[in-house]
Amino acid sequence: MESVMIMCILCKKIELPLFQQYEMIGKELKIPIFMISDESLEGIRDIQQPFCHTYPIYISDETCIKNGYQNMNYLKKNPSAWDKVFYFLQHEISIYIEKYDFVWILEDDVAIRSVKGLKAFFREYEKNRKDILCMKLGHYQENKEWVHWNYAEKHFPLISKDRYWKGFFPISRFSKRMVDEIVPPFTFLECFLPILCNLKGMEMENLKIIDSAIRFRPSITLPEMYKIPSVFYHPCKDFRQNVQFLIENS
Repeated sequence: MESVMIMCILCKKIELPLFQQYEMIGKELKIPIFMISDESLEGIRDIQQPFCHTYPIYISDETCIKNGYQNMNYLKKNPSAWDKVFYFLQHEISIYIEKYDFVWILEDDVAIRSVKGLKAFFREYEKNRKDILCMKLGHYQENKEWVHWNYAEKHFPLISKDRYWKGFFPISRFSKRMVDEIVPPFTFLECFLPILCNLKGMEMENLKIIDSAIRFRPSITLPEMYKIPSVFYHPCKDFRQNVQFLIENS
């Protein structure tokens, strides 16, 4: 039996061009896409009726805080879309679909080169059963200078550093059984998620994406996007430019 795949897109605010882009992707790939917004859906709910593959989702800060879903991302507001996506997957996903096996999670500043390339990329991982796929996985022993281990030390005070891992998550995939284990309290996702996966005896793997196309900062420029033959690019903050780039290459 084929695995059931869904996508979640993490957004500060759902911009109409981005919404339309993922509706096009959902239609082509025939998968449901849930856009998790940090901000309310004012103006978005009015346009969702004609769309059938993409769903705008908003979960209030109050709901997340009340249930302990916070602290995943120290760089942005707290709680953020990273906290809200796991609340959604654990408490509200059944409103929309009966089941899923794997969820791809993309941040909204990830640009995609083409729908055809995205489809081929996902196909490459159809038979991969790893519980976390992400970028830049690394063990503590090879990354002792990483500045965020303090989050792990505070959250897992009794765990040996031999169990410490880190990762980078602008593009990632999680198995449902992994999602079910991601329960509060949380800490910074880049160490929390890989360490939790390791502690639960689950498996992780690096995604095969060109390293130069994925970084923390600065933003990737359009000339760089044309030059680097990658499926994904991060960070790319100009959503209209990202949509136009996708359309030109699809």
